[in-house]
Amino acid sequence: MRSIRYIISICLLVFTIGCGNESSLRLQYMDIGETDHTVSKWVESKYLRNGVYLGRDTKGQLYVYINYRNEEGHSKFSVSSVGMEIKNKKLIIEAIPLVSDHSFEKIFAVGNVKFNKVELNRQELNADQIEEIR
Repeated sequence: MRSIRYIISICLLVFTIGCGNESSLRLQYMDIGETDHTVSKWVESKYLRNGVYLGRDTKGQLYVYINYRNEEGHSKFSVSSVGMEIKNKKLIIEAIPLVSDHSFEKIFAVGNVKFNKVELNRQELNADQIEEIR
């Protein structure tokens, strides 16, 4: 009986230490019309260019705006899925565009998380490269 408790406690310890480097993200999908005025202006400035944009407002709130509404070379693009996670103080975002019949536009508010680096579609960025939203 003691050995079973000992094995269970070791397994719990290994699980706790192994998962200690990851944090959970609090993501909120927002309608473009729900954002405040400064964020709406920031989104409008990105309207004509397809891409994934990162911005931080004056309160420290991080926004991820994904815009694939515009036709490029007679092709439309969409994003089949968006993945976001944080590992070892690195925010990892994956939103890879695909040729599609549909356009795609989403904005996410990411809860206040601490990270030093950003990996956007496997490209490394420093956290100081995130645009200020004013």
